[in-house]
Amino acid sequence: MTQRRLDIITTGGTIASRSEGPMVPGEQLVSHVRKFFPDTEFNVHEICRKGSNQITTDLLWGIGSQVKKSFKDGANGVVITHGTDTLEETAYFLDLIAGPLGPIVVTGSMREFDSASPDGLANLVESCKVALEPVSAEYGVLVVMNDRIHLAREVTKVHSWLVDAIESPGVGPVGYAGKHGVKYTVKPLDRVHVEYTALVPPVDLIKAGLDSGARPIRALIEARSRGLVVESLGHGHLPPGLTECLVSAVKSNVPVVITTRCLSGGAPNPGTITESGFVTTDLSGAKARIKLMLALSVTNEPEEIAKMFAQYP
Repeated sequence: MTQRRLDIITTGGTIASRSEGPMVPGEQLVSHVRKFFPDTEFNVHEICRKGSNQITTDLLWGIGSQVKKSFKDGANGVVITHGTDTLEETAYFLDLIAGPLGPIVVTGSMREFDSASPDGLANLVESCKVALEPVSAEYGVLVVMNDRIHLAREVTKVHSWLVDAIESPGVGPVGYAGKHGVKYTVKPLDRVHVEYTALVPPVDLIKAGLDSGARPIRALIEARSRGLVVESLGHGHLPPGLTECLVSAVKSNVPVVITTRCLSGGAPNPGTITESGFVTTDLSGAKARIKLMLALSVTNEPEEIAKMFAQYP
């Protein structure tokens, strides 16, 4: 029987943090996992030891490059450990660039490595189980935490410190990974892969509020923002004066993507162009920003960007 191979890519985060002192290295983080998979070869690739609030677009691209290299070198699956603050953005970025390489899972923890009851080891073990299931690849990049399997496109952090902070609002998990093994409860959807070539910054995220004005938009345009993502009020609604400024942005060749600040529902007719020239989406603002940064590596035309936002994932 050919031995299975899992590559673990570590980046730091709470899962590698201690109450005092530096983060634990990747090898130490994975050392306790090996005993659960005696027939599996583990390769550890440490990208960095940082909180996920310190992850840059350069580091993000480096994570994606290592994922591709791992599969090229023969890995059966890849697991990435990551801080939870921006875990959903990294997971969705990988979902967009990885294509049909194989099972990819992102995980983290809400408690430190040396806490009285750490959740990191359990999350890492369950993630490895999911990454060793060939069918997992059909779902794209997955996030596994607290025994639940989430789609990268849908998952988000809903609480700042509780152990069950990771959820998929509106849709729920697509499966479970516990002591009874890996079980999917829904079928995967058809996926479209686009050959993105870079993350193009700066793309800025604006959240609309009651009577919020256009000053931030003007400042970002003056600062040469390459694209704007706006979390609207409700179902695509914007405060008076904001629309006019955003129309000016589009006319200045700055693409504008409109979503909602609500947990789900998106803007009207996701993946289309409004009369004002805005691209609409049902992605969260943070994920729409990631997709727009990638889309700008291909085109700057709103109509073409809208086609990419219309595609799944």
